[in-house]
Amino acid sequence: MQRRNINLVAGLALCLALAPALGLPPSAHAQKAGPQAATVAAQDARNFVEARARELFSGSQKPDPAVLLALVDTPAIARFTLGREARVIAPADFQRYVKATESYLSAALSAQIGRFAGAKVQVLDALARTPQDAVVRTRITPKGGETVDLRWRVVRRGPEWKVLDLEAAGIWLAIQARAETQALLEQNGGNIDPVITRYEALGRKFAEEQAAARNP
Repeated sequence: MQRRNINLVAGLALCLALAPALGLPPSAHAQKAGPQAATVAAQDARNFVEARARELFSGSQKPDPAVLLALVDTPAIARFTLGREARVIAPADFQRYVKATESYLSAALSAQIGRFAGAKVQVLDALARTPQDAVVRTRITPKGGETVDLRWRVVRRGPEWKVLDLEAAGIWLAIQARAETQALLEQNGGNIDPVITRYEALGRKFAEEQAAARNP
């Protein structure tokens, strides 16, 4: 249990270090939140994740990544993955990149959650640093499959929560996407078009695989 708590705190520390890039309040503002507000936020985040995880995984059908994608703050992830380029990219190109990021996330989420149909969902713990920012750890146990711990980075956007990142086996999805995006930008002299083309291709491949699965 102590090891799990250390891992959760370490994961939250990493998330907080990335907060400005993800459009979250700076830590100076976060420190104004009292322990009671953080406790309420942790419970709210826990309830949100538990409901969404059961919706995704408890049914007999293969989980649909589109359901999870609808809960994701894709523009924030897109800004984060672009890094410095997010400050200079043209608005029209950014919108194209957001759509391409959705394609990337669809493919990545399909690979992550596709094997969890009919799984048992258990919420292990939740830790909030601010009333708007929390990490929730869940345990997903598929029927006849290997148990997987998923951590959900969630943020409050107005009256509702949004998923900002997912972690399994030590890999955070948004952080992995940022590394891939930055590598592609470096390979292409900062040109965003090859990145968009790459992620659109991933999305098309995912759609074709989904169609083939529905019509074997």
